[in-house]
Amino acid sequence: MKLILMVILELLSRNISSDMQLESTHLTTVAINPDTPQTAEYVDRLEALPLVQPEDLEPMLTLLELSSPQRAQEKSSIQFRCYAWIEKIHENRGWFYVHCSKCDKKVYPEQDGSLNYVCKDNDDISPKFMFYFNAIINDSTKPLDVTFFDEGMVALLKTMS
Repeated sequence: MKLILMVILELLSRNISSDMQLESTHLTTVAINPDTPQTAEYVDRLEALPLVQPEDLEPMLTLLELSSPQRAQEKSSIQFRCYAWIEKIHENRGWFYVHCSKCDKKVYPEQDGSLNYVCKDNDDISPKFMFYFNAIINDSTKPLDVTFFDEGMVALLKTMS
């Protein structure tokens, strides 16, 4: 089994209930092991992206700096750059979640065992399946648990959820 390297750039850091969460944004860029023939399509796509000028770049931070107690107390979101790799993907956790097509809240399967989903706030909904995965990323300063939600997964896979 050959290791495939993923480089994910331009994530958004948020503190939610004293836990850090990294989210993808429209600026998130993913590079996958550019030296392997299996990733040629991804490399071509990345090479076609416009070059970013140094003055347009967000500040560079390490995962250790991002997870510091001082950052945990900050209430606002920041944009930053961090060079890290995915060290481990938690395969035993889910790869998708289901939310309501009307209010974007999480929906639950009907208790009767059918394939229907119900929302606490709306009736007659269409469930919307969204990607996510949990992983550990590392930048040699500190490993960090992160969750990649639908936008990042769609950008990575070039598909629609």
